[in-house]
Amino acid sequence: MKKIIMIVGTLLLSGGCLTAQDSPTQDTATHGYRSFFGSESTVWNCAVEMYDIGPIDRTFTFSGDTVINGTAYKKVHQSSNTGLAREDTIFGKLWIKWRYEDSEELVVDMSLSVGDSFDIGFRGWYIVDSVYFDSDGRKTIHLVKPGSPSFYMKEGIGAELMWNVFFSAGQMTSYLICVFHNNTHVYTTNVTSIDGDNGSIIRDSCRVRPRLTIKDIYTDDPVIYPNPFHQKLIVDIPELQLLQMYDTKGRLIVETIENEVNMANIPAGMYIAIIKANDKKTYKKIIKK
Repeated sequence: MKKIIMIVGTLLLSGGCLTAQDSPTQDTATHGYRSFFGSESTVWNCAVEMYDIGPIDRTFTFSGDTVINGTAYKKVHQSSNTGLAREDTIFGKLWIKWRYEDSEELVVDMSLSVGDSFDIGFRGWYIVDSVYFDSDGRKTIHLVKPGSPSFYMKEGIGAELMWNVFFSAGQMTSYLICVFHNNTHVYTTNVTSIDGDNGSIIRDSCRVRPRLTIKDIYTDDPVIYPNPFHQKLIVDIPELQLLQMYDTKGRLIVETIENEVNMANIPAGMYIAIIKANDKKTYKKIIKK
């Protein structure tokens, strides 16, 4: 009797008592999930849907570790933009946080079951249609929504469709085309086009062919200043037809035809200015201090 009491006491003191919350599911108890990250580096080639112009190529690199408030993150880089990513390999979840965002975005959840729902931002809620394992043994989740293209979440890879994950020059939706772990090609999408004729995916090069060429819609001319700014923005184009400002959630903040705009009342952060002049559009990333 004394031995039984001593064993129970030892288990309680060592935290050996499992609660319902601590108990692993049948799926994760056996193996957990494969990491979304390579041991040294991870690269995503994406097609990013832009306002009014269709998809363009963007490459995102996950490399380098950091710890913030006791939580481990991977650093994310796209050109001069940076963000953070973290995963939970027990439940197969992946979160992304852009540096000007206050909260993380859940972009992959491999614990979803048939009938569960998942939010894709402005595209609304998708429903899990089926769950299965592919030829590589990766758990795969198929999500559908009436009137919208379906997409997949794939264990150790990511999600084919993501909303407001990477903010880069006015992005709305990101489509995952190819994934590389430690410079090894591990995934290519089966999708061949994005939203009809807006863009064709070239699978052998992991790129997308947009309906407009980038040189027709982008310019590095310093047409808007100061940047960063505190209160007032000046658009230095006499032929200005329209100025629009969007936040990182894709919400229209300002729409005007004036060359000087008072922005004192908007929150600090990153914005995209879409400047229309001479029947052409220029996209500028703007920082409010």
